[in-house]
Amino acid sequence: MEKNAKNIEILRSFRRNMGAELTQEMIEYIFEGNRSELEPSSVLRKKIDYVKENINRFMVLNWVKFIAVTGSYAAGTNKKKDDIDLFIVVKNDRMWLYRGLMAINPFLRGRFRRKSSRDLKDTFCLNLISEERGLTFESDIFNFHELYFMRPVYNSTYMNTILIKNAWVRNFGGYFNQTVSDVSDNIRGRSMVFRIIETIAFLSQLLFMVVTKHKPDIKRLLANNRKGRIEFFDEGFKENVLEYK
Repeated sequence: MEKNAKNIEILRSFRRNMGAELTQEMIEYIFEGNRSELEPSSVLRKKIDYVKENINRFMVLNWVKFIAVTGSYAAGTNKKKDDIDLFIVVKNDRMWLYRGLMAINPFLRGRFRRKSSRDLKDTFCLNLISEERGLTFESDIFNFHELYFMRPVYNSTYMNTILIKNAWVRNFGGYFNQTVSDVSDNIRGRSMVFRIIETIAFLSQLLFMVVTKHKPDIKRLLANNRKGRIEFFDEGFKENVLEYK
């Protein structure tokens, strides 16, 4: 209990640094095993419903394992015209292929956030795309917060699999149910053919970003590619909120 009390204060300070509160309901949900879903705000509920209305547009064959709303809406720090951050899990050796297909998907044209866009309302940002092999995250308060506040919109039971793959959350006091069947599914099914195609997709998109002067962080892209992840959230934002007081 003493450890939980200390970590509750750490999380409270972290959220305060983001401009948000830590409610008693959140404490019970995260630290005390009250697995009743946190009641979303009316704004968040509308965004969740909006994503669910468009969920089929994000499906590619049987590649997608999980989709959740993350970022400002999930954390409760959003502004009225924020975009909708999405965390998407796909099968191994599919993430760059998946991203490429989303970029050319005619049903999502005009719905993705662009750097030059001023009107971000109801646009989607693929904040984080991860393969199953990339679901073990670094143990810090930022990732702890993201894991517990994300709002599943597709295959919600898979969230427990993600928490179990990040067993370090227990050291912070996080609670989850360990009854799950597909925890070790992060290595199986790696096809050499898909690995080759995936490498081509990655290099092609990296070249496109360079040619079109998107100023990609090549070092970060390469490091995350090895981990099985594509991260598009601002690294500077993570560093800023980690400096909680």
